[in-house]
Amino acid sequence: MPTKVPVIKCFFLFILTFGLQQIRSAFSYISPSAEWLQSIIFLVATCIPILIIKTEGASFREYGFMIPEGVSRYFWASLFLAFFYVCIIIFLPGSAVGLEASPPVSISSSFFLTTASILLSSVAAETIFRGYIQTSLTNAYGFAQALIISSIMFTLYMLPMPLYVEVGSTMFFHTAPSLFAESIFLGIFFRKTKTLICSMTYSTSATFLYTFTPLKPITSEYAILILVIPYIFFVLIMQFFRVKRVETM
Repeated sequence: MPTKVPVIKCFFLFILTFGLQQIRSAFSYISPSAEWLQSIIFLVATCIPILIIKTEGASFREYGFMIPEGVSRYFWASLFLAFFYVCIIIFLPGSAVGLEASPPVSISSSFFLTTASILLSSVAAETIFRGYIQTSLTNAYGFAQALIISSIMFTLYMLPMPLYVEVGSTMFFHTAPSLFAESIFLGIFFRKTKTLICSMTYSTSATFLYTFTPLKPITSEYAILILVIPYIFFVLIMQFFRVKRVETM
């Protein structure tokens, strides 16, 4: 019979990292230029599940810390999916495209801090939700239940703080389904490849590409479909991924 310990640990991890995320979100609105502080918070959040795994004496490879054979193939596939997704949400018919001010891509301290913040954000989220929570719940209750629960937690974790105040707003109903669909895709991606390298690469690349492009989709009645449908195709693409042999990171 499945033990309740994984649920308790996963819930504790979620509450702790969710709190850190809200603190980070608050600082981002108070001082948008404080990327260094946000990076520190992401780093702390990443270390928490790693410490839990260490104290359990479990194998890090079981939680996705592994390098698959032919890692470059998985890296480029993840990068392609990220690029494909950004192109879809910008140019898919029905998504009106507009120009927004975006930070110039120039080599500066601000650029490196933003890059580090994006990277650490993806590493933290994937380590927490795919690496530890999904793996632990899958071992205890099966993949389907683990995927749904971890995706709900991921959605709550990623929602910007203002949307918790305006739950009935249009933006909430545009953002939440997209985050949930993204988590379902990433969960299946991780399940299929058995390594966090793929989900981390996808999340980092998609966020980076979207952050530094001036093209932004304008909210429309098609927004939910535009943000969710690509992940349905991505899940189908996952059928072509295979992992034959792995090495410990």
